[in-house]
Amino acid sequence: MNRSFAAQGRPDCQLRTIVRGELLRRARELETNLWPTDLADIKELIEMYLEGGDGPLPKPKLARLIERVILQTTEEQTPGKDKLGRSLASAAVLCALALASFSLRSNFWAQIEAWTLYAGYVLGLAERYGLAKHIWLPHFDIAERELYSLLVRLSAELRERSHYVEGSPMADGLVYGYRMTVLVGLLSVLALWPRQQEGDERDCKFIREFCQRHTSEMKIWGEGSLACLVALFWQTRLHDATLGPDLLLRNLVAQVSQANAPRSNNALPSPYYEPTDVLPHALGIAEVPIRETFAGRSYSLEGLVHLFARRIWRQQLRFLWPDISRVRFVRFYPPQPADFFRWRCAQGITRDVEPHHTQSWGELLEEVQESKGACVPALAREFPVFVLLYMLVCPHRMNSEVLRWLDQQIAR
Repeated sequence: MNRSFAAQGRPDCQLRTIVRGELLRRARELETNLWPTDLADIKELIEMYLEGGDGPLPKPKLARLIERVILQTTEEQTPGKDKLGRSLASAAVLCALALASFSLRSNFWAQIEAWTLYAGYVLGLAERYGLAKHIWLPHFDIAERELYSLLVRLSAELRERSHYVEGSPMADGLVYGYRMTVLVGLLSVLALWPRQQEGDERDCKFIREFCQRHTSEMKIWGEGSLACLVALFWQTRLHDATLGPDLLLRNLVAQVSQANAPRSNNALPSPYYEPTDVLPHALGIAEVPIRETFAGRSYSLEGLVHLFARRIWRQQLRFLWPDISRVRFVRFYPPQPADFFRWRCAQGITRDVEPHHTQSWGELLEEVQESKGACVPALAREFPVFVLLYMLVCPHRMNSEVLRWLDQQIAR
C-alpha cells in the first residue's frame, strides 16, 4: 500500500506501526484538543453516542461539538499551524464516535450529513488561517473518500432492494416522498462525482434508472428540499438532451413563485427548517404552530430563475415573471468566506431584494452569466461536487451566486 501511495504521488501518506505507549503520549499532548471538557459538550457527545441510530442526525449538536473542538484551539490570537492540524484530527475522532450508533444501523444519510459537516469545517478552518495544503488536505481527503464510499454503499443497497418502504406501508406513506427526495438527490450527486483513481465503483446505469423511475415520487416539502432537485437537474442533463431537464427547472420556478406568493397559505418553509420540523405540521400533529411566515419571500427562487435564464428561455420567463416579481429574493451574506461552512452564523447580513416588475432581458442575461462564485471559499472551488453535496446537507447556504458558479463548473 505504501508503494501504491508513492506511485500516486503521495509519498507523505504512509502506513506504519504505532508502538506501545505512543498513542497514549499523543493523547496526553493533545489534552483538551482531543476531548471536550465543558460538561454541556460532554453531555451532548454522550447523547449522540446513545442515539438509536435509525433516526435523523442531530446536526446542531454535532456542529456545536466540532466547533468547540476547533474554537478551543482558535481562541488563541495566533494559533500554531500544527495545533490547528491536531484540532482537525480531534474533531474527526469526535465525529466518528458520535456516529457510532448511526454506523451500526447503516444509516447512510446521517453518516453522509456528519462527514459533510466535518469536511466543510476543515475547508473553513483552512480558509480562515491560510493553512498549507499538507496540513488540511489529508483530513479533507479522508472525509471525501468516506463520503464517496457511503454514497456507493447506499446505491448498492438500493439496487438490491425490491421496494423502498420502511416499516408499515400505511405509516411510511406519510414520509415516503420526503425520503425519496433525499435518495434521488444523493444518487444524483454520486453520478456527478469525479472518477476515482482507484477505480469507478458506481453503477451509473442503475443510478440513472433509479432517478428516472422515482422523480415523480419526490416531494417538495420546503425550500430545504430544492437542492436535491437541482442536483437531479444537473445529473439528468448528463445523458438527456431533450427539453426534460429544462422543464423540470421551469416547473420548480413556477411552483416556488406561486407557493410563496404574498398572502399564500401554503408557502414553502425556509431552508432553515428540516423535514423533522415540517412533517408534524404537515400531518397536523404539531404541538406548537410555526409562527414564522414564509409568504412573499424566498431564499431559493432567485437562484432557480438564474439557472433557467442561463438556458435562454426568454419567452418562458416572460410568462412566469408576473408571479416571480411578487416574491422578494432573500440573500444571506456570511461575515467572511470561511463562515460559509459554519452550521450557523451569529453574524452576517440578510437582505430582501424586490425583483423589478418589468425586467430587461439583456440586464438579466448579463447578471446570470456572472459565475465567479465569490461567496464560495477559494479552497472549496477545487471541489464543486462536494459543494453541491454540502447544499443538500445545509440548504440554507444555497443562493444564486453559488448556483451560478456550480452551473458553470458542473454543466460545462
